[in-house]
Amino acid sequence: MPFDPKDSIYIILGGMTGAAVASLFILIIYFFSDFRKQKTYRSKILKRLDTADMMLRENMTMDALSIYNELLLNMPKQLQPELYAHIKQSEGNCYYAIAAVRNKPENLMKAIQSYEEALRHDSYQKKPGVYLSIHAQLGDAYLQISEYLNKDDFLAKAIYSFNEVLRLYTPDTDPVNYALMQYKLGSSYKSLAESQKKEGIMLHAINAFNESLRIYTVETYPINYAETQYNLGDLFLMAAEVVDQQDNLNKALDAFSNALRIYTFGRYNANFAAAQKKMGNAYSLLTLTRREEEVFINAINSFYQALKVYSMEEYPQEYVGIQNSIGTIYRELSTLSAKGDNLHKAVAAFDEALKACSFEKSPAEYAAVQHNMGNACLMLSEIDGSEAIVEKCIHAYQETLKVKTIDYNPVDFAAIQHRLGDAYRNISKYTKKEENLDRAASAYKEALKVYNAENYPVEHREVYLSLEKIRRTVS
Repeated sequence: MPFDPKDSIYIILGGMTGAAVASLFILIIYFFSDFRKQKTYRSKILKRLDTADMMLRENMTMDALSIYNELLLNMPKQLQPELYAHIKQSEGNCYYAIAAVRNKPENLMKAIQSYEEALRHDSYQKKPGVYLSIHAQLGDAYLQISEYLNKDDFLAKAIYSFNEVLRLYTPDTDPVNYALMQYKLGSSYKSLAESQKKEGIMLHAINAFNESLRIYTVETYPINYAETQYNLGDLFLMAAEVVDQQDNLNKALDAFSNALRIYTFGRYNANFAAAQKKMGNAYSLLTLTRREEEVFINAINSFYQALKVYSMEEYPQEYVGIQNSIGTIYRELSTLSAKGDNLHKAVAAFDEALKACSFEKSPAEYAAVQHNMGNACLMLSEIDGSEAIVEKCIHAYQETLKVKTIDYNPVDFAAIQHRLGDAYRNISKYTKKEENLDRAASAYKEALKVYNAENYPVEHREVYLSLEKIRRTVS
């Protein structure tokens, strides 16, 4: 039978088809074999991951971290992006937990790096719950690390993260988490306001805290309510330094009063004392614009309430500061009423403050109290001409000058030397006239080293005239 060329074509096509089928069969076998391997590999990862997650829940943080690190070393993030993001988030949780007990800044930074890496593989559109949970944790980490470095930068990042989370939570859908995120947002803005002192930032903080108070009522969440009111009081105190002083001080007093509805003495002593001290500070500032005896008395009463907790033995620093404030308020109150009585109370308060501070341990604080003591005694010497009061005044100014030197505090140095000269002139009326007048003249000359006619014309003239009176008296 003659050979037909068509037969050869069929033979070739048949061979090619057979080869193709065979190749396809091999590919299918390979695919399913590789699929089984991947499935087995993924199953192993999931089992290890479940173990690590369980350990983290049981607070076996270091053991969990070890497994997460092992998984991250052996798993390409491109092949399993969702698993990779989950592991990075969990790794961040481990570092965040470790930061609570040791090497806080270092471990917070590691937590932040893990969270940020996790966010690169999860988006709001794909998994909003996961995306926002990472932002919530990241916001907390940013807020805490801001206490150690790059404060403003990290606080800005914390604010962004908490605002992202608030895309999910509303007062209606999740009131508890809404209030919590608003509180943290307010805390972030408050910390930022402490460094930048900008009215706009303060208002953002105030608004956030007020939003949290929609949920944190005194009846339902009393502790959260008190914490939030205390923070609001702090913010209004800050705002009073920038704008509408009297209005913001009154708002601060209202907020601290609200906090004290929960922070009672005997139950929350530390919080009670802190709030009372803040109220004392607010009333003290209010006396600058409201020169009413009631405001001064309220400030003094608040400070004495704080001293129920801030004893000299347990809280020496707070004790000194509060006694110094009480003395200053009594001294100012003496210009309104009962001058002698209030000045004696001022001196007694400064004496109490000096029991808990010394030049050796806290020179700046010591000098501040002695300076106030000298001023009070000098005022008192105008109505109580006893030699003891003037000597106390001179001693206080001399102690102050150990710190307020001409090199480091020239203006304070000159002011103290001026008053010291006045004190020596006063005591010269009672004892060692010439000697004390010489000391007064020396003090005035020291003051004139700073008070030159060009830069301090009023002070220069006043001191110069006092020096001339001494010259005429001696001659």
